[in-house]
Amino acid sequence: MSFTVRWCIENFFLYWKNRKEALVSPELIVGCLNNTKWSLCLYKNELWSGNYIGIFLQPTDAFLESFDVDFQLSILASDGTSLKTYEVTQKSLLSGVGIENSQFLEQNDVLLKQRAEFLPEETLTVQCQLWNNDMRKSDSENCFIRTRVEVEQKEFIGDVEGFSFLQANQKIPIVLRSDVNNKPLISINITVSDACGGEHITIEINPIYGLKMKMSSCKYYILDTTGKKVECGQDEESFGSPSKFLLFLTKSQLMARNLRYLPNDVLTLGCECIFLTGVISQRLEQNNSGLDFSPAISHVNGNEMLATNTEGPLYCTNDLRNDMQCLYNDGFFSDVKLRIDTETFTAHRLILSARSPVFKAMFSNDMKEKTKECVDVPDIDSATGRRLLLYLYTDSLENLQWEPASQLYVAADKYAVLSLRNKCSSILKRNLCPSNACGILVLADMHNDVDLKTHVQNFILDHDQVLLLSDEWKDFMKGYLHLASEIMYMDLERKIGHKKI
Repeated sequence: MSFTVRWCIENFFLYWKNRKEALVSPELIVGCLNNTKWSLCLYKNELWSGNYIGIFLQPTDAFLESFDVDFQLSILASDGTSLKTYEVTQKSLLSGVGIENSQFLEQNDVLLKQRAEFLPEETLTVQCQLWNNDMRKSDSENCFIRTRVEVEQKEFIGDVEGFSFLQANQKIPIVLRSDVNNKPLISINITVSDACGGEHITIEINPIYGLKMKMSSCKYYILDTTGKKVECGQDEESFGSPSKFLLFLTKSQLMARNLRYLPNDVLTLGCECIFLTGVISQRLEQNNSGLDFSPAISHVNGNEMLATNTEGPLYCTNDLRNDMQCLYNDGFFSDVKLRIDTETFTAHRLILSARSPVFKAMFSNDMKEKTKECVDVPDIDSATGRRLLLYLYTDSLENLQWEPASQLYVAADKYAVLSLRNKCSSILKRNLCPSNACGILVLADMHNDVDLKTHVQNFILDHDQVLLLSDEWKDFMKGYLHLASEIMYMDLERKIGHKKI
């Protein structure tokens, strides 16, 4: 029997780009090597000839006898094929001596040139196999470990009012705060510069919460009057010093397109940021060795990883949500495929049927989907389909802005997932603003959502001086006269103090 461990490291790019500490797996007990204890270690090896990712299989306890083993280390692609392999045959393992390859991977290959291949969904998958002459490689003792570098995602939208009155070199500050502890993370200064006579708009990003808070990436966008995000910049550098970039449109160009970008002379800027939190969680998700793993920590600080791995083998009892997410991610025992837009997702008929009456009817009645291995799901884009499936499995929902929330709202209504529709409705209410109110009103009316429709109607009436006199409202009246008439009648009722009979 051989021993095989597969180690998935989520958000590897974020960690490796911004941290110097080695990344160490939980301690493993290898039953076929007399229950000896081992761990895998990835570390940075910066040489004059290049920057490398080194690998070290290290024993974590002393043992008396030596072992002659064959060793194979691989980096796996998303389909399970090997991208890089390192083999050692008939290696004599002594107490305190491991197996090391200090130039196993070139950092530029992993982080830049072949990032999509090495890091599908930002996850590095390492596989290690051990066996000797007394073992049959076909019979494997398997272990699956998941390490997750925890991140915090923050999306922020801020309004710059009175945009046309901004003076040259005037700074407009915006502060981003953590959703976890409300500490300020970064500040953004928006400045109009008259350099080169073009009234260029400069975005300056400054760290606030110390250098320990590392930013992996930050995308910036302008939110137009339809709610569409128009990307205008991206930064993937370590967040240790201020950085600047120019908006792709000058002040004059924005003012010339004021109907799209400056409703009521307000510029709406947004950014999507991803931060390292300094926390690394690890868990053993699958183990068929028959060994008893004693409880130990499940979350460690990134600076303390080397110390914590000496405390004992890692075991973590997952709650139902984590287990269901693993089932969804790994596709174990899936029995149906869903073709959504350009992507195909594996799923389980039983879970889909339990969560959605529409899927239940689809798979239980005499419909063509009952026997098909691959089912087409029309009228939904792949991103919305992924969010829908994740909710069906885990009952969880990521932070969404109004546009993706509205698309998920439509999907939830189509498949009769009422709890999801209600959550999307709450998101739409929180993100309601003059630029998207008409669109959300149409959505609520199309899906007979009286609660959401009433909420939007009241919002429009509360902002009637802005909305009812705008060009957008004139266009809305042409396309949705019945909805506009209801609003005008309600507005009239308010003003004359009469109640509808």
